Amino acid sequence: MAKNLTICVGTLGMGLWRSTDGGKSWARGRLWKGYQGGRSIFGLAVHPRDPRIIYAGADDGLYRSEDRGATFEHIESPLDAYNVWRIAIDPVDTDTMFAGTALPALFRSRDGGLHWEKLPAEFATDCMNVTKPRVTALVVEPVGPPFRLGGGRGRWRAREPGWRRHMDASFRRSHGRA
Repeated sequence: MAKNLTICVGTLGMGLWRSTDGGKSWARGRLWKGYQGGRSIFGLAVHPRDPRIIYAGADDGLYRSEDRGATFEHIESPLDAYNVWRIAIDPVDTDTMFAGTALPALFRSRDGGLHWEKLPAEFATDCMNVTKPRVTALVVEPVGPPFRLGGGRGRWRAREPGWRRHMDASFRRSHGRA
């Protein structure tokens, strides 16, 4: 393992933790300003072309680091009203990003995270297994349909300009419906 490998870990209630020596030692990271205790970091994404840039999805929106996670600045956006659970960056067009939240919603940025729009994907608002449904996975495919996500009740697949629910056979068997 590389000696200068940086690892960032998001936690529920303990904020962000960072190691700059491949995991031998750890220190609490700093998100923007204020008290860091009690913070929750749900998702992390590294820029596909510039590993110095890391995005953190938190209990109060989205953050960006340009120094491998040493410091993070808050990105003011509509995401501030959500817990940001997942972040995905298009590996081909790195200005295009997606964010999934709890309560479940899906957002897109086409300018590297500066501005966000809520996409018309409808999700279940209740789930008997969790108190607050959320987007639990986001993947941007480099070829073909630009985006897939999973979590909650089924998987969603993007085909511009709309969204459609995609249920695989194992999901239909386990839930008895599509």
